[in-house]
Amino acid sequence: MYKIVRFYGGELCSLDGSHAYEEGVRYDGLFFVYPDLENAVLYARSFAEIFSHLLVYEVDCEPLPVIPSRYPVLAAPCHLKQQWAELVKAGRISEAEQLFAGELQVYTYPTVDIVLSQSFILRRPLIRFRNYFDQLTKSQRRVVTVLDQSVDAEIVLDCCYGWEVKVYGGHQVSV
Repeated sequence: MYKIVRFYGGELCSLDGSHAYEEGVRYDGLFFVYPDLENAVLYARSFAEIFSHLLVYEVDCEPLPVIPSRYPVLAAPCHLKQQWAELVKAGRISEAEQLFAGELQVYTYPTVDIVLSQSFILRRPLIRFRNYFDQLTKSQRRVVTVLDQSVDAEIVLDCCYGWEVKVYGGHQVSV
């Protein structure tokens, strides 16, 4: 399984910045993970348009056996997201889904291609995404670097059209 983490302020953290992470440490709570690398790369590419520096990590995790049909997005009201997470952790899925019923459904996405996990351990970084303004060339740069040889670079190439794709060691695969 795979998790997307943000590199911000010199440390690894959740996308919303509410949790700091370290490799090899077990974290308990409710977390989004991706069951396959292709979807992790697609989501990371999308999030990299907002956040400038992301990593896709291989993780060990404990997926929840039952998950809601929808989940709150980053822009959802914080108190509702927290309440939703508590209900899901307690196994009260139908109550969690009712929090964002009606007009509030705009703050949710369908639970497709993700898994909710009760805990995880960051094992190793596989792919790095950087989206930044290059002062030297005065242009926006989008660079994705494959950090681990076990990653199929073709998946990254297919999912990151228009990005500079590099393989650890500096070799450029595509521009």
